[in-house]
Order: sequence, then C-alpha cells, then structure tokens
Amino acid sequence: MSGPPRPISAPIDAAMARDPRIRATLARLDAGQRDHVRRAIAAAIEARLKDAP
Repeated sequence: MSGPPRPISAPIDAAMARDPRIRATLARLDAGQRDHVRRAIAAAIEARLKDAP
C-alpha cells in the first residue's frame, strides 16, 4: 500500500450505522464507550490491513 494511510473511521461509522444489531448495541453504551468501540474496531482493521500482502 503506497501513499499516506487513509482514514478509516468514516467507512467504519457508515458500516456500523447500516447494521441494526450494532446500532442497538451501541445505543446502550455511553459516548465514551462508543468511542472506545470505534477505536478498537479501527485498530483491528488497520492491523489486519498492515499485515495483508
């Protein structure tokens, strides 16, 4: 992958918004917990992309 890293938070937020199960789960969390979940998901995806061939 060449060039600067692309921010992936917008696609993550869009994907999470499309899934009613995720929306329902996130609705039960406070803002700090939701932010933590988004950051954890983004970190996992970035790690996976970094390790991809």
